[in-house]
Amino acid sequence: MAPYIADLHLNGGGGKAFLDLYITLPNIAICVMDKPGTREFSVFMTKKTPDLELVHHNQVFPQWQYRKIEDGQQGGIFDKVQPPEGYIVEDNILDETLTAYRNYYSDDQIEKDDIFYYVYGVLHHPDYKTKYRNDLRKGLPRIPKAPDFWAFAEAGRRLGHLHVDYSELDGCRLEQRTSILFDPTNDNHYRFVKLKMTVKGNEVEIKINEHLTLAGIPSRALEYVVNGKSGLGWIVDRYRIREDTKHGSGIVNDANALFDDPRDFVKLIEQVVQVSLESVDIIESLPAEFEEPQDESNPD
Repeated sequence: MAPYIADLHLNGGGGKAFLDLYITLPNIAICVMDKPGTREFSVFMTKKTPDLELVHHNQVFPQWQYRKIEDGQQGGIFDKVQPPEGYIVEDNILDETLTAYRNYYSDDQIEKDDIFYYVYGVLHHPDYKTKYRNDLRKGLPRIPKAPDFWAFAEAGRRLGHLHVDYSELDGCRLEQRTSILFDPTNDNHYRFVKLKMTVKGNEVEIKINEHLTLAGIPSRALEYVVNGKSGLGWIVDRYRIREDTKHGSGIVNDANALFDDPRDFVKLIEQVVQVSLESVDIIESLPAEFEEPQDESNPD
């Protein structure tokens, strides 16, 4: 049978020492749900320390791990990230895994990075998530060998770049519908009070405040879902002004404070729209076959 994702040695250990290194040092990680129950399986890639519920019961599989150099051990050369003094950095995909993939596909051009992104590509395949829905609800995913390794590796790489480096994107320029009193020099006219998202036919609108509404968002952007909601859905749900009424402190948590320039919030929405639309396109371009036909004489 296909190996579990953990069997590919993407796991970098655990405990406080691992967490401290993950927080402070460069890394990229595939985050998958563990036993999501009735939730639909989700996967996401990040270069930041993820919250436990980035995806439900988040299980994190970093691309690299850092280990302290033992007495007399050489640090070696690693061309992807520069380890701090006293540490070495190692790929979490072992040599044995690389050899197995090269042998299976008869292709010595395959590298460990390619396998990492191949996994990410396979985990986005809609038919994979449908076929193994019940298995994914019970535990960690198994990774099949697709007939076209490189199609999934390249798709996974493109998805990973979108999801990890979304803040570097230009974003999709959206239509700004404004009130007659709207003043583009007034910061308050870009601050959100209570966001409202409305779907009208094939388009989506997001009302920022009484003066500004973002329009012309293709409803297709709602099709890319992470942890039960679209990217835009998460923005509308999480970016708000909350006052602590439960404990009577009167403390106000205003998410507008996250932006030095309130216009950057509009930029964020435009970037999320671009990530969503391009993710949908990449996923739809994946090959139909995500695993080799099973040999009926060998059910394993």
